[in-house]
Amino acid sequence: MPLRTLFMIALVLVALQSCQKDRWIDNEQAADELANALVSNSGGLASETQQKTLYLQNEGNNLPCDQPITVTRNFNLTSGQRTANVTYNWVITKNCSTDPATISWTSTYSGSYGAPRASGNISGTRSWTATGIGAENNQWTLNGTASRSGSHEITARRQRSFDSTTETTYTDLLIDKATRQIIGGSANANITIISENGTAHTFTATATFTPTGTVNIRIEGDEFSFELYG
Repeated sequence: MPLRTLFMIALVLVALQSCQKDRWIDNEQAADELANALVSNSGGLASETQQKTLYLQNEGNNLPCDQPITVTRNFNLTSGQRTANVTYNWVITKNCSTDPATISWTSTYSGSYGAPRASGNISGTRSWTATGIGAENNQWTLNGTASRSGSHEITARRQRSFDSTTETTYTDLLIDKATRQIIGGSANANITIISENGTAHTFTATATFTPTGTVNIRIEGDEFSFELYG
């Protein structure tokens, strides 16, 4: 058999072996990765928006016009097999030229999490325009984008490691000021999971936030539901 043919066969076998090793990277794994960026017990979006709502309630009326304010907040959790340690750094600018006023709210964050099935280190950014910030409003609304990256270890069954990036656009994320919980809105996300062998797997997801504190994630016809505040 010609050497060229043997070389091509070897390449095909390597590719097949890589695909077989990556069978665990599927829609469910991608949904888990997006959910991990959202749920409160990993220090995700639901946790940060709770802290932002509390800050808005306490300091919103005192924010100066058109002057950036820098704030740092921490999230720490130890509960059973779950741990999380995340630091949020905010730059908050109240825009008084609009009527009613709005807020430009940029976040950077970094930290770590641990859960029954996985653990990892994460970092990212979130950039929002906030409306409904006045005390006369029972809810406030966030529109914007987020970027998250991380390195993770799966501890359930066969141990695996992977890297990930998640890019998300949020539309009309509605937060109740009394409960400080997300009660509406939607998102579109692109999730990339990079396996140990360096192969990148990309997924497109939509997320819908419900008044009952859950988020429903849809990826390529599969649907998954997660508790934001469980």
